[in-house]
Amino acid sequence: MDMLAILKEDHDYILDLLRKIGLSVDAETREQAEQEAGLFLQLRQSLETHMAGEEQFFYSALEEDDAVRPRVIYAMEDHRRIKLFLGQMAACTVHREWNARFSLLREATEAHFAGEEIGLFGDAEHIFSIVQREELSRKIVAAEEEVFMEYEWKQQRGRSGLPK
Repeated sequence: MDMLAILKEDHDYILDLLRKIGLSVDAETREQAEQEAGLFLQLRQSLETHMAGEEQFFYSALEEDDAVRPRVIYAMEDHRRIKLFLGQMAACTVHREWNARFSLLREATEAHFAGEEIGLFGDAEHIFSIVQREELSRKIVAAEEEVFMEYEWKQQRGRSGLPK
């Protein structure tokens, strides 16, 4: 599968998780709050897994092109902000504060994905051959699987990163 199709599939999955969490943000019951916590864990794991693959292979390959490098730096800054919001949300103890940070995370993620799909995906189509994109897709999937396995290991040991 082409690297851009894999990244787009990740984006769609993450945007769906954001939508589902958005529907439960005003959770009043314990059951709704537990559902929100489970969705947050999925979201955090999915975002961090996706960003690891992008940074390690997609961005590093694009960064070699001088014309594209400024957009890659901007995308890396987006990732830094998204990671910051995820960490802040995991540490939140007040539901209103968590909701406010979720709104920031959602806006940052949606804007990042839109910019990436319009800008960097087009750059990648011009810079890389189909063969190069397929090779990068294998590397991205392997990196994502490695991060996913690390999450599984942490969950088994009770260090899931769930919001408190």
